[in-house]
Amino acid sequence: MSQASGCKNLELDRREKRITCVATLDNIELVLKELDNCCRAITGDEQLNLFGREIDCSSCFTPINGGNLRLENCGHLFCMDCLALQMTTYIEAKRFPIGCAADHCDTDISVCDIMTICNRSGIALSKLVEQSLNYHLARNKSRVKPCPTRDCPMFYNVTSDPEEFRCPKCKVTLCSACHEVRYNFIYFLGHDCVSLLLRELSRILYWLII
Repeated sequence: MSQASGCKNLELDRREKRITCVATLDNIELVLKELDNCCRAITGDEQLNLFGREIDCSSCFTPINGGNLRLENCGHLFCMDCLALQMTTYIEAKRFPIGCAADHCDTDISVCDIMTICNRSGIALSKLVEQSLNYHLARNKSRVKPCPTRDCPMFYNVTSDPEEFRCPKCKVTLCSACHEVRYNFIYFLGHDCVSLLLRELSRILYWLII
């Protein structure tokens, strides 16, 4: 873009999604033209003209007047009303991951864009995180288990070999293979997991020897 426009002072801020250009009016017009070409190439819309006509939302197809957002992963442009409605619908229906709603596109919406949509539309990000976590857990019951302590928000990975898991929140200790909770050594003697029992015995013997 810098070469095509002849503008040497051209900087792209990826985090803020902002292009800074210091040039003459003629060079700036060339930069806008190149941006227009890039957006057409990304969206596949040959009729797109960002700087020559009103821009339509990719969902409701009405001219955008006010807040809008161009998605980072696919380049489609939406009004904030449609994005907020889509986000709310997906959260309530527990549909994840959240994808672009444009025709023939289902590209995942980036985390950065999701946070921007939530901040601008007033959607509680905590609710989104909670629902997406519940969705993940429901689809991976054989791989992830919740901590058995009531109201504890922690989870642990299920392992094929016996491993000791100590919850960092409630401090409960259990076996990540058979999921039995160990409250004390007396209880542990009746544990089904022989490997963990042997490990505990070796630990006690070690302390007795030294």
